Amino acid sequence: MDGIANAAVPAGWPWESSTHWPVSGGGHAPTVRSPGFCVPTNAPLPKSLFGYCQTGSYAYDPARAKSMLQAAGAAGMSIKLVSSTGRYVQDIQVANAVAGYLRDVGLKVDGPGTVDWPTYVPTYVLAPPARASTDLHLLGWAASYMDAQQQFEQFYSPRTPPGGQASSYYKNPQVDALIEKANSGTDQNQRAQDYCQAAKMVWNDAPWIFLYNQKYPFVTTSKVKGIVGLPNEKFVTTWMSPA
Repeated sequence: MDGIANAAVPAGWPWESSTHWPVSGGGHAPTVRSPGFCVPTNAPLPKSLFGYCQTGSYAYDPARAKSMLQAAGAAGMSIKLVSSTGRYVQDIQVANAVAGYLRDVGLKVDGPGTVDWPTYVPTYVLAPPARASTDLHLLGWAASYMDAQQQFEQFYSPRTPPGGQASSYYKNPQVDALIEKANSGTDQNQRAQDYCQAAKMVWNDAPWIFLYNQKYPFVTTSKVKGIVGLPNEKFVTTWMSPA
């Protein structure tokens, strides 16, 4: 089931998408994951949600990353990376891979550090900008219902902590306006177009290093049938019966 978690490392980079090029291309970060448990992202939201449209991809291009960092005056800068351990499948392993790719293009990476999940959320996910204590943090985001509205909470600036959990502190007034229009719209075709336009802007702004959509496997006994998995970290037993 595609897209139950769009794991990413948010940050408000001033040099556009330079950190994508040494990481995202060819599914490099997901190669540390178990085969078949995730798919590389090609949009800020998974295919399973209404409003999805493919927005692009980033090739694995460390030379381009180095050039962009140099042009932005950020070559060799120091950054701090943190990750959960055990909240997502192989989360700390992914964070270590990302750190390695960033070091390969000359960045000095402190981490990934890690803490327990109950500490991680208030310290990094819910911290207002004035209390930010890291530059990058690994985060997964799964919509509870199959509409782009909740996915875009991560890119809607009024949800910047303490107003929500948009912990990349991303703000683009044009994106905000498109999200508000789509959220309140009643014409589904127009809503899809507005979400798609917003997604393309988010992808180009690159407030996250977009990595992969994690699948949601679940195991049942062979003694029952009719259990249905949903791409939102849930499953339904309404139609369950003996096998």
